[in-house]
Amino acid sequence: MEENGALVAIALGRVKHWYAGTEYLVEELGVFPAWQGRGVGSALLAGMRRVLKTKGVGTVVLLTDRTLPAYKFYIGKGFSEQKEQAFLVKEL
Repeated sequence: MEENGALVAIALGRVKHWYAGTEYLVEELGVFPAWQGRGVGSALLAGMRRVLKTKGVGTVVLLTDRTLPAYKFYIGKGFSEQKEQAFLVKEL
């Protein structure tokens, strides 16, 4: 996302096709600190949603840490936790 020719936010992800439909996996989404709290992230998500819907994508999924401000941001934008799934990690 640009504002007056300057990069202010970015979203990276990929479309995934599953048995239950097509989804977009957000791998990274960020707003430069000087632009946070000014509606840029909300506008970016709204724009993504419009584009994805025109491409037949029915769901947006992402992972975030519950302790980060991003968690409250996403919950406030209508995202919900999926209790049925688990994020698993094994240190090597």
